[in-house]
Amino acid sequence: MRFLILFLLLVAPLSACPFCSPSSSDLYTIVDNSQAVAKVDKVGEGKYKITEVLKGKAKVGRVVLAGASRAFSSNQPEALLLSTISNPNQPYWSEPVRPLTNREYGFVKSSLSAPTKAKLLDLAARHLEDKSDLLADSAYSILAPAEVEEVQARAQLVGQKKLISWIQDPTVLSERKSLYLLMALPKLTSQDKSWLKAQLLNPPLSAYASHLAPMMVAYARTGGATALKEMEGVFLKPGASASATFGATSGFTYIGTYETDPSIKSAARDVIRRELDHPDRGVFAISTLAEWRDFGVADKVEAMAYKHEETPWVVSSATRYFRSFENPKAREAIKRLAAKYPKIVESAQKPFPQAK
Repeated sequence: MRFLILFLLLVAPLSACPFCSPSSSDLYTIVDNSQAVAKVDKVGEGKYKITEVLKGKAKVGRVVLAGASRAFSSNQPEALLLSTISNPNQPYWSEPVRPLTNREYGFVKSSLSAPTKAKLLDLAARHLEDKSDLLADSAYSILAPAEVEEVQARAQLVGQKKLISWIQDPTVLSERKSLYLLMALPKLTSQDKSWLKAQLLNPPLSAYASHLAPMMVAYARTGGATALKEMEGVFLKPGASASATFGATSGFTYIGTYETDPSIKSAARDVIRRELDHPDRGVFAISTLAEWRDFGVADKVEAMAYKHEETPWVVSSATRYFRSFENPKAREAIKRLAAKYPKIVESAQKPFPQAK
């Protein structure tokens, strides 16, 4: 699955944050996916009277049945929210009743009534790292799947200083830092190099941290080709496994695909070319180099197919690599592979898509 994510990073247009993982269980996603959402009053055990309809065809004054959320406490909530993914005319609503503060209820109401996507994104940006976990989770999940340009445009509503403080804050969730790094990226300069280096390398960030790849992108942007050498030495050690280098490889792949500075982009591509020489991790570089249309490593790719002939997907990947090029040498390589692995080559008809 981790390598499928790396593959999607290249083949999909750069529309949403490739390092972000929006939740499917946050408050906004739940109400957005519901058929009906309403404010209710408790009128009996498991019975609730609708007092305001926020979404769907429900009737004010109707009493419906629902379970109680485990979030209920002995304190009296300021508002009760109820929603259902089923027909709201049914007597039992699917979601549990959720106790909310008036602020939280106001957010839900505003999010469901936002006249445009832009207004919804503005609302989310103003509630990032909110003191209410319900709102903070919802704000992240609204912004995470938005287009990169839309997300970065909301950075001004947060402020660069605040974004940087969240990135540096050890209590902020790693996956959220991925979004904040993306938002802060356009305004990062060489003056940010020192703190980015400290966050990334002193001590080295966990190889499994969700925000490792975007942190690498940010450090490369501010530190140039020299920063890539540092990161390669730390995160792509010869003895590290493919799993332990997945995050770092994703970072180098992103830089080598989307970076606009030619020297930084070239340095990142050189890193992936060197990965091809690794005895265990090299096979995972084939698709990336194909998508970059790098035919300079053709001999190594073909040799790798023969070396890993007991692993069909490697032979398949090598075949697709050569199908990504229209030149005599590529066609000859396919013929040689087909002579030895006819079934695998026959099934690997689709070339790798070309990256940026």
